Amino acid sequence: MSFADVLKLYLNKTRCTAKELSAASGISASALSGYRSGKRVPDQEQIEKLICGFVRLAGEKAPELDEATVRDAFSAYCEKPKLNYQTVIKNLNVAINALDINVSGLSRALRFDSSYLSRIRSGQRKPADLEKFIIETAEYIARTNSASIISELIGQPAEELVPVGRCASKLCSWFSSETIRQRDYLGELLHQLDAFNIETYMSDAHFPQTAHIQESEKLSLPKYYYGFDEMKKGELDFFRTVASSGVRSTVYMCNSIPMEALTSDAAYMRKWMQSIAMMIMKGADIHMIHDVDRPSDEMMLGLMSWIPLYMTGKVTSFYLPDASNRIYCHTDYVSDTAVLYGECIRGYHNEGKYCLTQSDTELAYYQKRIRRLFSKTKPLVKTYRTEDKEAFNHFENSEGLSGGARINVLSSLPVYTLPDDVLESMLENNSFKEVEKTAVRSYISRQRNMTQAILENAEICDKVYVLNEKEFSKEPVYLSLSGMFLEKGLRYTYQEYQRHLDATKQFAQAHLGYDLHTDAVHTFKNIQIQVNAGKWVLVSKNNAPAIHFVIKHSKMIHAFEDFCRPAAKQ
Repeated sequence: MSFADVLKLYLNKTRCTAKELSAASGISASALSGYRSGKRVPDQEQIEKLICGFVRLAGEKAPELDEATVRDAFSAYCEKPKLNYQTVIKNLNVAINALDINVSGLSRALRFDSSYLSRIRSGQRKPADLEKFIIETAEYIARTNSASIISELIGQPAEELVPVGRCASKLCSWFSSETIRQRDYLGELLHQLDAFNIETYMSDAHFPQTAHIQESEKLSLPKYYYGFDEMKKGELDFFRTVASSGVRSTVYMCNSIPMEALTSDAAYMRKWMQSIAMMIMKGADIHMIHDVDRPSDEMMLGLMSWIPLYMTGKVTSFYLPDASNRIYCHTDYVSDTAVLYGECIRGYHNEGKYCLTQSDTELAYYQKRIRRLFSKTKPLVKTYRTEDKEAFNHFENSEGLSGGARINVLSSLPVYTLPDDVLESMLENNSFKEVEKTAVRSYISRQRNMTQAILENAEICDKVYVLNEKEFSKEPVYLSLSGMFLEKGLRYTYQEYQRHLDATKQFAQAHLGYDLHTDAVHTFKNIQIQVNAGKWVLVSKNNAPAIHFVIKHSKMIHAFEDFCRPAAKQ
């Protein structure tokens, strides 16, 4: 049966005219006439439009015809994309992370065990029928996500992703595409942390030396804000009101507005950072609830704005483990002296309403409300600074020694493989004081003992970029001592570096549970990443300042696992 025959058949089945089909499909009458006569053959895009047109008309005139039946009739004329397994799996993982897809729900839709789908995602297993796998996955995603969200992922206009069948078809093509370029939000976050220097940051306009506010700038309150742009002004007014109060305040913040909507305005974000900095300079302690009930990339984008502020030790982050509301976006900023509150319907941010007030009645109400809200939170990023050294040691002694496979991305060779004679040579060459030498020896001995204890029950994979002599000579190379909050490292000579590298390779040969990857990309100079699979992530900054971040949220752990996972050895 020719395409023209199938077209005529479905004009009869749906009891519609060519004019009605033209209107429903968006295909011109002349083009449709050519298809009916057999003089022209439609391309894939036109076939998709015809299918969608017939589905719309069937809903009105022939309800016995469902979308699956119509698609099946035209399937023989739809060109199927060539499938590359690696490309499909890569894009599947991009979609799951970007859309925050419920993996358990997808497993049920595919009639797979969750562990089997996990092995498919990691490349350990292949679906028996890859084409069927793509189609059913695409159909699930199209059913469970809005066209506007999918539009951002696959780069298609939202109006082209309706109805669900058309959306699924577009997704099938996208899964097979090798031209996808996704923004690496986690990589950007880590590179920002790697390059961060708090002295430079504080001397910049972010932290003005004198956060002075004129009395004449004080606002007449209460003040109301309507729409998205006014909401952003309301945020800045709240920060300024808190900073000008003269009270060393605790500020509680929760805002579920999508971060991309805020960060796209660079001028506003700079004012936002300056205003937060101003509150901190005035003595405010900030407690922030991050909205993690959003795609992973968007969550990382939000953290990128906050990482510099974590360095001050004045910001503590939390998340709500049960935040299933997808209808409203709420803003709750509460201090001892002022409140900014408001809401909007998700997706209609320009129709929101917000209020900034210092009313005693409103303060009392929202202070109680925010305490109740924070009572339901869990820590998102636990920060350890120099003054928290004892607490960090407790973390290492307890959770640091817990079971679980480890992946470490290191900016220098691991301290626990450093030979004693090389250590003594480095201590002497770096002119460390005796008290510092004693502390360093104790720290490295402790790390060796911890590593041995971990290897008794788990595996460790270290990823290290090895410098050649030419690269080594370009700039000083240090052994990181961030674990003891010492901001100066031990500088190597090239001979000491080679001795340490040889010792690390020997350590790998002597310990079956230790895997050394020396072919890692030269990614970071000032941070180390430790991942305890499924349990926690530790990100340590070597200097300016020496600081550690512990992350336990499952979504972030999975993102770090994907980022740090070494490539399979050939």
